[in-house]
Amino acid sequence: MTDPIFICFTGIDGSGKSTQAQLLQKYFTKYGISSVYTWSRWEPYLLRPLIQKFKRSHHSEDMTLSDTSNLHTKKRKFLRNPAVLWLWLNISLFDYYWQVRQRVICRMNNSQVLICDRYLYDFIVDQAVNMGKKIKGLEHIFQLTLTRLFPLPDMLFILDVEPENGHNRKQDGTSVDYLKERRELYRYFKGLPYAVFIDANKPLETVASQIHEHTSTFMKKRGVINE
Repeated sequence: MTDPIFICFTGIDGSGKSTQAQLLQKYFTKYGISSVYTWSRWEPYLLRPLIQKFKRSHHSEDMTLSDTSNLHTKKRKFLRNPAVLWLWLNISLFDYYWQVRQRVICRMNNSQVLICDRYLYDFIVDQAVNMGKKIKGLEHIFQLTLTRLFPLPDMLFILDVEPENGHNRKQDGTSVDYLKERRELYRYFKGLPYAVFIDANKPLETVASQIHEHTSTFMKKRGVINE
């Protein structure tokens, strides 16, 4: 039996990650390929008490948009101390790694394909924004030893969408500015050798077709699908 294929979806909110990941699973089922879908965004556990305490100390019932911006500024100042930043990143990476072990690593041998909705790349983007360092923040986190514990995907689909489209699709109050800031960071991952950049502004069926085509080509090379 060949090694399981690990496929990840990443991109800003509203780019269609969950929808396309689930459509890909249906595509595999149609062709008799066993696959497992998993959602794997970091959910703070070890740092949750600290995060809750920080939010309570800077939160009020009548918070305005300006107050929220100030909260982000205070968070970045908190992480400006090198020792605090080192502890924050390493504790959160350790915390996230054990979640990934349960959701991803332990499930890899249960099927031919593991489809992951959000992964390490979403974590890195969130932390780079917290640091306020953008691309330099991404590069800093990539160099941390704990980051290397995470298995690399065989294919990373980066779903790129205009922030305005993501905002309209999501409709949960996520601001366009929030999405703009993160879009730049997600685009950084285009340079990874296993990344596939997809224009997710196109119709759902068109995006799905492109993903299926890329996946099919890769799996033929791996011998999972016959020519």
